[in-house]
Amino acid sequence: MDAGQDADLERQVRLVKRLRAQARRWVLRGVLLLIAGISFLRWGGSLFVTLGVALILLAVLAVALARQNVRGARDLAAKLELLRAGTTPRSPLPK
Repeated sequence: MDAGQDADLERQVRLVKRLRAQARRWVLRGVLLLIAGISFLRWGGSLFVTLGVALILLAVLAVALARQNVRGARDLAAKLELLRAGTTPRSPLPK
């Protein structure tokens, strides 16, 4: 690999790390939203029940986004390993 390709691979490795960090933050946000939503549901009252349901739905969406980021980071990391090994997904593995 030449210097340009090495720089591109390093940029993509940083992208994988950033995706994983974002996924961790979204999981944390999801947990906090879930705790707040459950607290609002326990307090009762029509306003708090509405807020509780909305926060629980947002928590589910946050966890789904985190899962999507983890999946994308995993796929990108696998592709980077193939590039480092000098293979592509369609080429045979080196002997």
